[in-house]
Amino acid sequence: MDERTKVLICLGSATAANCIPCFEYYFGKAKAVGLTSEEIQEAADLASQVKKGAHMAIKNCINGLMGEEKKYALPCAIGRPVKRAADDFNRIQRWNFGISMISTIARLESSS
Repeated sequence: MDERTKVLICLGSATAANCIPCFEYYFGKAKAVGLTSEEIQEAADLASQVKKGAHMAIKNCINGLMGEEKKYALPCAIGRPVKRAADDFNRIQRWNFGISMISTIARLESSS
C-alpha cells in the first residue's frame, strides 16, 4: 500500500475515533506525502459518514431494547432494509462480545 493511501486511512480513522492528536499528527504527514486539502477533507467526510452510521445503529439497538419501533436509516444501508442493517449491527456486537470474552479468558489463564 502506498504512503498516501496509508495516511488517508489514518486521517479517516482518526476522524471516526475523535482522536484530535492523531488527526493533527497525520495531517502533518499528509502534507509531507503531497495530499491536497480536498483529499484530506474527503477522507474526513467519509469517516464522518461511517461514524454517523454507527451512531444511528446504536440508536436503533437502544430503541429495540426499549421496545420502541422507531428505526433510523443508516447511511451505509441505503438500498438495504433497515432490519437487515440492524441485524448486521447486532451480529457485529455479538462478535465483539465474543472477542472480549476470549481475551478475558486468555488473560485469566495466563495469570494462573
